[in-house]
Amino acid sequence: MPYLEIFDLNFPGVYFFHWLIVKTAGYSQLGFRIFDLIWLTTILAVTYLIMSEVSKRVGLAAAVFFGLIYLARGPEWSLEREFVMLLPLALAVLTWQTSKINQEMWRNLLIGFFIGAASTIKPTAALILIAFIPSYRKNEKLFQKLVWLLTGFSVLPLICLLWLWLNGSLASFLVIITNYLPLYGELNGDLALLSGE
Repeated sequence: MPYLEIFDLNFPGVYFFHWLIVKTAGYSQLGFRIFDLIWLTTILAVTYLIMSEVSKRVGLAAAVFFGLIYLARGPEWSLEREFVMLLPLALAVLTWQTSKINQEMWRNLLIGFFIGAASTIKPTAALILIAFIPSYRKNEKLFQKLVWLLTGFSVLPLICLLWLWLNGSLASFLVIITNYLPLYGELNGDLALLSGE
């Protein structure tokens, strides 16, 4: 069980993502590469949809250039956490941008949900929530929108915490988060303390 029996800095969303890879693509290198390319293609499609609001040419250029940069980095970048969380974050932007979701409640729930999904992989993704708040300022239903946004955001992190609690590893997870992560942030590439303390 992660955190209880295995010391790890990855957040629960990373375990779910790897479970998803294994269940859909198996354990082979070929399956991993196919899954990687499907994930990339989905990100590129969403990128195109977002950027085509400027123009279709811009959307195509954004998708092509990002795809080429990603593929040029080779295995070093393959399904890294920063890359994995791009898809839910891009889906949050696309949901905010689209006019097809007319019901504000569902729109805000989905935006929050996608950002919450990204934050189960890297918690710093939660900071993206701040970017959506200015768009609500001129609306009288600001509080209501923020409630739906935060409700959608909290779904997956709460499920992760419940999963940890049911498996007896929540306490170990919290110890790693509160004690080791601050120390980890102070280490350089040679595992030496940057603060000198």
